Amino acid sequence: MYVRISPAALAFLTPSCYITYIRKRSNSLAPLANQRREKFCIAVAAGKSADQAYSEAGYHPHEGNASRLRWNERVCSRIAELQGKAAQKLEITLEKLLRDLEEIKANAKRDKQHSAAARATELQAKLSGLMVERREVTNVTAEIDFTRLTEADRRSIDAMIEKVSGPGSARRH
Repeated sequence: MYVRISPAALAFLTPSCYITYIRKRSNSLAPLANQRREKFCIAVAAGKSADQAYSEAGYHPHEGNASRLRWNERVCSRIAELQGKAAQKLEITLEKLLRDLEEIKANAKRDKQHSAAARATELQAKLSGLMVERREVTNVTAEIDFTRLTEADRRSIDAMIEKVSGPGSARRH
């Protein structure tokens, strides 16, 4: 049985690998007979560069050969298949998480735990990508001409600095 590649995984395939994938999708590829090539495919599918994968597979480091092997038709197909299996596992995991949250939400509603049900709904939305948590981070720096401040202004600023930073951290400039 051939593993279908999700649209997310297809985005990482180059055009030549995608064409190879389309041509071969009716036939499932078994692990490659050459063990070093299979190790190379597994390493590339895991996100390593062709050069790193080439060395880890047991070949002597060589940029040109690593690149040539990377674009070999059978190697491309095998990498696409491995990436598709990984993507399929990821989708199953996400699906299971969403199902579990749905069950938690139903139990919370039954027990009249509305805050727990709302939290489960919020987590479902975040996992589905419907809600993104955003925080505004500001870094305000201001230069103060301390020579023009009155003593009352200085005490007020020292008090604010101590309130933010903790006691004893206010400094005179």
